[in-house]
Amino acid sequence: GSSLYITGINPGWINSITTALTAVCRKVDMVAIYESADCASYESPETWNYLGMGRHGATAEVMAAAKTWLVMFRDAVERVGEALGFAFDDVQFYCEYATAAERIDLGWFVMEQGTNAALRAGWNGKVKGRTAVRGQVTWYLTTKLAEGWEIDEDEYHLVIQGEPSLTTRIRFDNPATAADGSVWDPTWTTAMPTVNASTRSDGSDTE
Repeated sequence: GSSLYITGINPGWINSITTALTAVCRKVDMVAIYESADCASYESPETWNYLGMGRHGATAEVMAAAKTWLVMFRDAVERVGEALGFAFDDVQFYCEYATAAERIDLGWFVMEQGTNAALRAGWNGKVKGRTAVRGQVTWYLTTKLAEGWEIDEDEYHLVIQGEPSLTTRIRFDNPATAADGSVWDPTWTTAMPTVNASTRSDGSDTE
């Protein structure tokens, strides 16, 4: 008599939003979800070490670790494709790194000049050789990148190609402080879809 509800902001909330947007389309040829995230406040050295940040180059080891970590986004691409009726021939991974243009000290993590400081990666769901669904993340610990990547200031850029085509941008304007007076943490948005799903219909919160 119970069920398990698993969600986050991405994968999770944004995939549902994007799929829902296709309801106005007569025909859908391609759907893409682009996430741009400033991760400088995400104090998890273990995560960034695993993903190769602060290391030199996109070695085979680094790329394999990134592919393993980001496999959740493959699942999201497959679920969006299933919802839209796409039968994928293949789901392909891609990944690239950008390096710090100078020494970056975040206080909890240091990246020397020339070491990995940002990644752009994702999965392409292919139908007869063309990309039908793309899920991509750009995660950066600094904008001071030697490669001069253009960083999107909007957290999400959603693209639907079809009849009609749609382009939607989503930006979170976070408050300086939370309702209880504590400093607002942007990562809280990841938890909120789950927290809000547990709210009773009468507006009270579940335990």
